[in-house]
Order: sequence, then C-alpha cells, then structure tokens
Amino acid sequence: MEWQIEYLGPILLLIIFVFFYSYKKITKDPDALTSKHKVKRTYSKTNVDMKKIITKALMNARFKKVGFNNELDRHYAHAGLSFWSFGENITVKVAVTEEGQEVKFASMCAFTTTIIDWGKNKRNAKKFFEHFEELIG
Repeated sequence: MEWQIEYLGPILLLIIFVFFYSYKKITKDPDALTSKHKVKRTYSKTNVDMKKIITKALMNARFKKVGFNNELDRHYAHAGLSFWSFGENITVKVAVTEEGQEVKFASMCAFTTTIIDWGKNKRNAKKFFEHFEELIG
C-alpha cells in the first residue's frame, strides 16, 4: 500500500501523457487539446501590399522570429516565454474574397500540452490587430 501512495504522482502524470498522446493520434490532429486562438477579419482595401503591412505589424507588436513562408504563403512569428506561457507560435494568412482581403490570424501555444493559456493567445491577436489596423489606416 505504501508503494502505491509513493508512486501515485508519477503514475498520474503517465496516465495524463498517454491520454494526450492517444487523443492526438485518434483525432489525427496534432494540435488537438493545445490552447489556441483564431481570428478572421476582412478588409475592403485591395490596393495595399498586405505582406509588407503584416510583417511590419508583427514586428511592431514585438513578436520574435518574424518571417514569411513562400511555400505555405503565410507569415509566421513567435511570442516569447512569459509568466503566462512557454511562448506561442503565430501564423497570419491573407485570402482574397469577394468582400476584400481576409486576414486569418492564429496564435497557438508552443508547448503542445498547454491546455490553458490564461488569455495570452487572445492578447496576441489583439496586439497584432491593433498594430495592423494602425498601419492599414
């Protein structure tokens, strides 16, 4: 009985890890259970160079490792380690629609087993769109 109490913590951690791994495999979604926040906003301005504005907005928001992936046609950045999280991976993609240009923003915790982000992903989106809308006018 004593060994069961002594090993209860590691056994529970193992069970949680197996649950996470199994759920991600069963759903075939590597981002399942990972805390994330996605926002879509449409802008009617079609005569502006969105790539430059998005890059500048990401840099102004003080995200790190800002870049553009030509193969996936999307911007990427990283929000650093903070008291609230181990960092977030950020992607921004632009799609042309009938209404204008749709900006799709996604912020996802870098540590894939993070279930609760304490609002950090949402704050990343707010910070990005504040700088983006200031630049777009």
